Amino acid sequence: MSDFSEEVFIWSLTQRSEDCKIFAGLFNPAWLQSPEYRPILLGVYEFTKKYGMPPSFSALRKYIEEKDPAIYRSRYSKAIDNIEGITPKPELSDMVMTIDKAKEVAISWSFKEMISSPGFIDLNKQNRGYDQMVLINSWMKQFQGSTEELEMNIQEAVKYLTTQKGWETKDVSISSGIPVIDRMLGGGLRPKNLGIILAPTGGGKSFCLTVMARKMTTVEDKNVLFITNELSMEETTERFISSLTSTNLEDLTSDLEYTTPPDIKTQAIQLSKHWAYGLQNKLRIWEVRREISTDEIDAMLSKLKGLYGWKPDVIIVDYMERMKPTVTGIRRDQSWNWYGAIAKDLCRLAKMQDALVWTAGQLNRSGQSVKNEVDLTAASGSIQHLYEAAAVFIVRIQEHPDGRGGQTMMIQSEKIRHYKRKSKAVYVEVDVGKMIITDTEVKIVTHNIENKKKKHKGEEDE
Repeated sequence: MSDFSEEVFIWSLTQRSEDCKIFAGLFNPAWLQSPEYRPILLGVYEFTKKYGMPPSFSALRKYIEEKDPAIYRSRYSKAIDNIEGITPKPELSDMVMTIDKAKEVAISWSFKEMISSPGFIDLNKQNRGYDQMVLINSWMKQFQGSTEELEMNIQEAVKYLTTQKGWETKDVSISSGIPVIDRMLGGGLRPKNLGIILAPTGGGKSFCLTVMARKMTTVEDKNVLFITNELSMEETTERFISSLTSTNLEDLTSDLEYTTPPDIKTQAIQLSKHWAYGLQNKLRIWEVRREISTDEIDAMLSKLKGLYGWKPDVIIVDYMERMKPTVTGIRRDQSWNWYGAIAKDLCRLAKMQDALVWTAGQLNRSGQSVKNEVDLTAASGSIQHLYEAAAVFIVRIQEHPDGRGGQTMMIQSEKIRHYKRKSKAVYVEVDVGKMIITDTEVKIVTHNIENKKKKHKGEEDE
């Protein structure tokens, strides 16, 4: 392992949070050739597991010293000095290459351990080739990462669950940040699932997804990749600035000659607070001016991980009807198959990336049925894509019923995989100008068209 620098490897993990989490379940500290570095790497793993981020070197020193001050001073302090004092500091390319080499080292040493284990040797002596193949197959799954298929017995499945991604023993639901939707979901959606927001044109698709992205990063502390293939980078950024600083969107987008200029100094102060909490490390925006497939999204995610060690917890695509399926031979005018294939691709992406995916779809024209009721029959093209989703919500922005000039948003769950009963539509107050969805419910009395006709006919008879 002469070409594998253990100092650069440990130093890189302290700088790259996602890689550190992955390697906690991939690279055993015992495989390091320098004995004094083994407890250092273990300390990095333990600290990251406990606090959700790799330690700084000062925090690492304190963490290890508290376990055994005497051994820390005699052995491990100097080892940390060697790692922290690397000169020159590793460049990004050096870190990426070292991380890749560490994977090879992990595979090599893990294989040596497996074939030299008493259990494997006994199987070899007994000529139990099939059982050896089962053991080898189980070993390979540790390094396969995300694949199209997984097959294992229940014992292997339990082990896989407890070791996948390092130490995460369960998928915790991720709140959408919109209170009404979260209540309907029982807290949120879990990773590896797909959620879809349906709305008519101008009904609030991008509005909802932007609010979700902002809340997931600032409140839920999740990494979010926001892919916009409808709005430009400038338009999307303006919406986020509006949401982050409570600045009216019109003040950012209108001609300043005819509106009140935004308070730039106040905005800068408000944004600086978000930078101090590391929002710039949580939220990334990708503007795409063409139809893309999930293959291209997957390539972008590989690039982000390779360059920055960054992996999203949530992928938001605004919106799915400007995507294309990965399979060939499907025409866009075959909307039933087209949208269904895209939804299947998004579900596959969610599972392969161990991420939650939210996207939006179009409702036809007014976004409602002839009876003034909103349901899945109003989905544009077909509803095959909705079969694939774990949750489907229909939203629609409308004027406030009391005539005071504000707006409300109708939110209605049409599908929640773990909750079969359809919920009634809920109307909440929103401030589209400041990108805010409140939890203040509004009672709205609606009458369908047939009731209006009956009432009108009765008046004529009189």
